[in-house]
Amino acid sequence: LRAARRTLPGSKYDTTVRPILREPSRASSDEDNISWFAPLGRINVACAPKEAVPHHRTFAALVRTSGAHRAMLRAAEVLGAAEAELMLNRPLLNKAKVEFRKHMRGRKYNLPS
Repeated sequence: LRAARRTLPGSKYDTTVRPILREPSRASSDEDNISWFAPLGRINVACAPKEAVPHHRTFAALVRTSGAHRAMLRAAEVLGAAEAELMLNRPLLNKAKVEFRKHMRGRKYNLPS
């Protein structure tokens, strides 16, 4: 773990807030399928410095830290709060559904080749 931290001196986390995606996903994950049939929200949580290379042993070491664990707990809190808001605020949920159907009108889901 110390070696992993030394390889990324002065690293900073990316705190950019990006705009809402307006197009269905074509990702290589379950998000792809879900985004065509229901409104989909996404959050990204910093568990390693932005210079860390995913799928590398250094990244694996960095995401086992207490800071990464706290980030994942915070993500769970945010997702839980968003779910509760949608379940308790029926007009907001209905608005999301209407907006989604309007945006998806005329689009056809096709399996990626």
